[in-house]
Amino acid sequence: MADCENVVEGVTAPEAQYGGGVSDDNSGTLRYVQVRYAGFPLSSGNELNGISWGGVGAGTTVDYVQVHNNSDDGMEMFGGTVNLKHIVLTGNDDDSLDTDNGWQGKVQFLLVKQIDGRGDNGFEMSSAGTTVSPATNPTIANFTIVGSTKATDPGNALRINSGHVGRFLNGVVIDQDECFRWQDAGNDNATYDGVGTDPTFNSVLFDCGTGGLTIDDPETPAAVDSVTNDPNNSQEASSITTNFQAGAKEVPPMATPFDLTTIDPFFEDTDYLGAFGPDETETNNWATGWTFNVFEDPGCPDGTTDTGNDINGVRVCEVAGVNVDDFTLTRGNYYELSGRVEIGVDVGNDGLDPAGDPAVLNIEPGVSIFGNSGSDFMVVNRGSQIFSMGTRQNPVVFTSEADLQGDVSPSLRLDSIGEWGGLVILGRAPINRCEGGGTPGMADCENVIEGVTAPEAQYGGGVAADNSGTLMYTQVKFAGFPLSSGNELNGISWGGVGSGTTVEYVQVHNNSDDGMEMFGGTVNLKHIILTGNDDDSLDTDNGWQGNVQFIIVKQRDGRGDNGFEMSSAGTTVSPATNPTIANFTIVGTSKATDPGNSFRINSGHIGRFINGVVEEADECFRWQDAGDGDATFDGVDIDPTFNNTLFDCGTGGLTNEDPETQVAVDAVADDATNTTSVDVNLIDGFINDSAAAGRTAFTDLPTNIDPFFEDTDYIGAVENSADDWWADWSCGLAADDC
Repeated sequence: MADCENVVEGVTAPEAQYGGGVSDDNSGTLRYVQVRYAGFPLSSGNELNGISWGGVGAGTTVDYVQVHNNSDDGMEMFGGTVNLKHIVLTGNDDDSLDTDNGWQGKVQFLLVKQIDGRGDNGFEMSSAGTTVSPATNPTIANFTIVGSTKATDPGNALRINSGHVGRFLNGVVIDQDECFRWQDAGNDNATYDGVGTDPTFNSVLFDCGTGGLTIDDPETPAAVDSVTNDPNNSQEASSITTNFQAGAKEVPPMATPFDLTTIDPFFEDTDYLGAFGPDETETNNWATGWTFNVFEDPGCPDGTTDTGNDINGVRVCEVAGVNVDDFTLTRGNYYELSGRVEIGVDVGNDGLDPAGDPAVLNIEPGVSIFGNSGSDFMVVNRGSQIFSMGTRQNPVVFTSEADLQGDVSPSLRLDSIGEWGGLVILGRAPINRCEGGGTPGMADCENVIEGVTAPEAQYGGGVAADNSGTLMYTQVKFAGFPLSSGNELNGISWGGVGSGTTVEYVQVHNNSDDGMEMFGGTVNLKHIILTGNDDDSLDTDNGWQGNVQFIIVKQRDGRGDNGFEMSSAGTTVSPATNPTIANFTIVGTSKATDPGNSFRINSGHIGRFINGVVEEADECFRWQDAGDGDATFDGVDIDPTFNNTLFDCGTGGLTNEDPETQVAVDAVADDATNTTSVDVNLIDGFINDSAAAGRTAFTDLPTNIDPFFEDTDYIGAVENSADDWWADWSCGLAADDC
């Protein structure tokens, strides 16, 4: 009530009072303000903070304010209703944000970075108990808390006690100790001021230390429940960059941000977790230019070398040789591949090679890696991992120096190919072509990857769920290098890569050989774009048995060969090359001589193809010894299966034979939902038009095929003009922007 007042701590005689009954009281404006190196302890629990807010009202404006290296708390809220936006609290010696006495304000865009080895809690949150009104009950959105480690008396990201309520949305909590100290925060069921007495967390990622979520053993149930009550909260390692920008785990599809427009008009809507969005950079974000000592000069990270050069003002760091230590390519630099770059040393098909030495390469969103010639390429060896963690707004880009120099206009770069080597990823999943002995499909079956000469690089083994890392929102452009006929570096070569690997939102553009080639393994692919490649877009062989959904193939005008080039080791060798590919769009090209086809299927390849759109200027199929129409192999019919696929083929008909290859005709005709009698005119050359949109789809893919698949009610990779999964992070589809 209006007659409730108190004396603020840190101020002695004459004392200074605060409190009253004016919730929208206006104490003025703080905008673009720093408070540094302040704080003074009068006695235990009676200190001057960087900024003390005593009963300050909602009429006050606080926007773009930093407190740095205060000897007590950064900011302490003693009741009131003041709201805060764009707040930075760094290096404070006690708590960064201390809330008490019934504060009911709102906060959005808050960065807390605790001082290493000394700071206490990120948030210290109290009230006057569980029955006194008003409760301390702020709403805090888009926050990032980065704690520190201390040898004794470690702090926590959040210390919540004494009847504090609070709602926390779209946040990231990183603490090397436990995230919570939860002390009498509530009683789980009671209500107080019309809300539950326990804090609420929505869409918050908790990256906690080895002790778990809380400091108690067993963990405080109320704290655990408050996190698990929302399935959009998660407990996992974050992908926040070294300079606090959101990574792949903080943005869709890996995160589900809360819709802040449903809370209060004070909040801006965001589609990410944490204080900074994925489209912000170290040099262009809401904290740039007015804060102190927040963003580190990225320098050249460990594992790389400063070349002393730059490209258009951006430092160039060299990556070279065999790398056996984990390292991270951080934003703010370009990274030059110098010759053959290897991640780790091959651990062998059994993972036990004594000479093996695995390593992990992490790549932050927005990083560009380049090569200068076909001899510059990267190999991720068996047992090692690559985490290329781009975002929709800031993809990871593997490209050429010529592309980064930007000396040639995009329209002239349409024909650029083969300007560097490519990316090779090797794993220990089963394959069916063995070099030097071994049994196909067994752990002792291994092979050497094409395109890599002495020392050769091997792939294959017996670990179907092998994990070679994650490629998310990643482009590979202008690569490829022929060593000899049939021995080339592809955009991405996948050798025995396992299903534990995550591949989603990946593009290969203008490769001089294949876009992607699958050499056995079980890796699955989703949201894939293959454009402008000079040979085949997707080449499958050696017993690959993965799943694919949402794949756009646009062949290179006048030069590209086949959309899908599909082989195996014959009609009797297990495992067969037998992928399942759903929601695909293949747009072929016409050539005056030696025309390619959308599908070239041969050598015992099976495969199931569902909900596809094929637009081909020549014949759709080159069908070569793909099967005999009757036999079974690995328990399935030896011929490929097509369901709900539209074939708009050239004037030659379905296949390039005359008369048409009967087994190919039968494979299409076996399902009445396939058609060869409907013409399409795809929007922008790859988006469903009305003809494609009018076709019946094979539905309930997760139940009828595999849980990997999303259910769709349309054919093709892109449903309509509103379906934009391909936009922002890719290039060369709707515009000449590569």
